[in-house]
Amino acid sequence: MLDAAADGLLDDLASSILIYISGSPCPDFSSAGCGRGVLGETGSLWLDDCELGIRLRPPVIIREMVTGIFDVDGGSPFWAAVDRYRDVGYAVGWSVRMARRHGDPTSRRRVFLVAVLPECMREGVTAANFFTVEGTSSDEVMVETCLDGEPEEGLVVPADDVTTLPARDVDGYDGPRLVGTIGIGGMGWSVYDATGPAVTMKTWGQGPGGATAVYKDSAGRFRRLSPWEAMRTHSFPADFIAYLRDEVKLDWESAYRLCGNSIPIAMLSDVVRHIVTDVIKPQVVAAAAAANEHRSAPSRPTKA
Repeated sequence: MLDAAADGLLDDLASSILIYISGSPCPDFSSAGCGRGVLGETGSLWLDDCELGIRLRPPVIIREMVTGIFDVDGGSPFWAAVDRYRDVGYAVGWSVRMARRHGDPTSRRRVFLVAVLPECMREGVTAANFFTVEGTSSDEVMVETCLDGEPEEGLVVPADDVTTLPARDVDGYDGPRLVGTIGIGGMGWSVYDATGPAVTMKTWGQGPGGATAVYKDSAGRFRRLSPWEAMRTHSFPADFIAYLRDEVKLDWESAYRLCGNSIPIAMLSDVVRHIVTDVIKPQVVAAAAAANEHRSAPSRPTKA
């Protein structure tokens, strides 16, 4: 895509792009990737993605990454991206967001980098206004709302395998609630209360909890999540989940990987909604919409 953009093959898209959103591969910036950063197999795509967005030059660029990017070489890959966007004229802001505080029943924590062309910003708006102030998650943000009535085969863990922990005071705490362990502990061997949010989903995992961990549901069962339940914790639309499950017939391994690689939708939607309604000028949104309408209109034959 970067090569195509550099060759000018995507230039006709420029007028119809309002927001460029991307979440380039994160393993090289996560603890699982051993901090290889831009020297890793896919870590260099973080900076390549800067160049692709800059070439298209949309009014708004939104980038998402694991917070581990700050731990690699003093966060230099992140700050290099900030400097690059500023060098070409964008105003830049960033914020670490908690998905559970935007309606996603997951505790996934990510950093968002937002770059906006100053001429597209409303009067009086600066980079300090690119994000809303987060509160705490509501009581309705919990795994229990994502569960099927009956767990699919192979998801339930025998109760005798679980060591229950003493009850903890959760007043004022909106994160995952650990209630037990299985064997050695760790994510795949940890048990959480389904009346709280899910722990951060992985693309794969070990132990009874696999990529999702184990949860105690309202019926007292200990069970991990199916990939379809895991997708609900990331606010995937019901019709899209049904499409993947029933029409595409996506296998479970691929479905877990898809969910583990995703950006929780409610969290991203809140970032986008704020930018569109409170940061950029209405006429910028209207211009992009008109350009898209023109591109999608059927072509009409011309007279000879």
